[in-house]
Parts: sequence; structure tokens; C-alpha cells
Amino acid sequence: MTGALEHHKELASLSTRGEQVLVPGGHNIHYEHPKVVAEAIVNIVNTARQGM
Repeated sequence: MTGALEHHKELASLSTRGEQVLVPGGHNIHYEHPKVVAEAIVNIVNTARQGM
């Protein structure tokens, strides 16, 4: 992993529910992989609604 990816992994590990999702692409993940982004948002909302 590059330095940035390793740093992102470290940041995700600071939370018990932290998760690093790797997809190919650049800085426009929301355009290149909108389904992955939408799924992550839905997961966060569902977790918040469950009060976890």
C-alpha cells in the first residue's frame, strides 16, 4: 500500500465500525462508482437508525 492508503487504513481502524473500501479510480469515486458510494451511505444510515 502507498503511504496515503496506509494512512486511510489507520484512520478507519480508529473506529470499531471503521471500514476502508478500495475501488479502482481516481478522485471522482462518486461518478466512477456511484453504486459503491450509495451502498456505503445506506449502510451508515441504517446503522444510525438502529442506534448502534
